[in-house]
Amino acid sequence: MYRLVLVTFCTLYFPKVHSIIYPCTKWCGPDNVASHYDDLGSNRDVDMCCRDHDHCALSLASGETLRNYRNEGWYTESACYCDQEFAECLQSCINMGNFAARLLRFFFFDLAKMRCLILYTFKWSRGFFVRSLNFYEYENYRASDETKRIIRKRWSG
Repeated sequence: MYRLVLVTFCTLYFPKVHSIIYPCTKWCGPDNVASHYDDLGSNRDVDMCCRDHDHCALSLASGETLRNYRNEGWYTESACYCDQEFAECLQSCINMGNFAARLLRFFFFDLAKMRCLILYTFKWSRGFFVRSLNFYEYENYRASDETKRIIRKRWSG
């Protein structure tokens, strides 16, 4: 029995020493090497997931400060809803047989255990609205739907 194996040759980008872009993509990594928004690598589906995640409305880059918190990590912390959408997008690629999506999901959620942000508002006793920043860590939940994650409260300020 013969098996057909599709091999693609892609460029592995090293724009900075600390920044590696996943092969066949331009958006999957700590940075991006795309020249514009529609510039995608040959692994388009996975690259679109990464691009959308990179454009999350609430994110805190390494070294940036929001309220009383400074991101001392080496990576950008994004909103939890963006990470959830990223996980679901990668899962849809995995369901289509994309092995790169499986690896990226493993690296991002299981190995690196990236943290995510939730910015919430609550009413203070005197009628003032006070905002607090909370940090959560994704914990893997092995169920029939692998994209489900249990969000465990990690820090609140």
